[in-house]
Amino acid sequence: MTRNQCSRKYYYKFSSKRQFNWLPLNGGPHRKSIAIKIGTRKPKKPNSANRPIVGALLKRGQLFYVHIAGEGGHTLQKFSTFLSQGARVRDVPQVHYRGIRGIMDLRYVVARITSRSKYGRKNPIRRIILKTHTKKKTIRRDKQIAASAAKLALKNAW
Repeated sequence: MTRNQCSRKYYYKFSSKRQFNWLPLNGGPHRKSIAIKIGTRKPKKPNSANRPIVGALLKRGQLFYVHIAGEGGHTLQKFSTFLSQGARVRDVPQVHYRGIRGIMDLRYVVARITSRSKYGRKNPIRRIILKTHTKKKTIRRDKQIAASAAKLALKNAW
């Protein structure tokens, strides 16, 4: 290393990690955004599947692109609202944000069983158990009402 390189700190420039500045989020974890453009983009070379991308707008007038993760499409239309958070998509250039599923107008992934928290899906098995439990309660109540009605009818008949 020469004196010139030492004085300019040549090696320190490249050794430090490159940090992306999340400008539209303004230092916060996520922001409410409005969908302006909805479409797909092609990823970089080895990958081929199109990625769903939304052009989002903030209240301050900043436009940025958001990736929507998950299979089975999404429910976003023009001018629908959703939450966006910082998460880079390596395949697609200029996309540094991700839409949070299961909140506002962006629906959860329906057929998701594993890694549900990433895609906004509640536990489907627990919901089935709760539904059957409430059905059993209603059936019991119906039986009790029918039995008490039958007793009243017998008393009135005599």
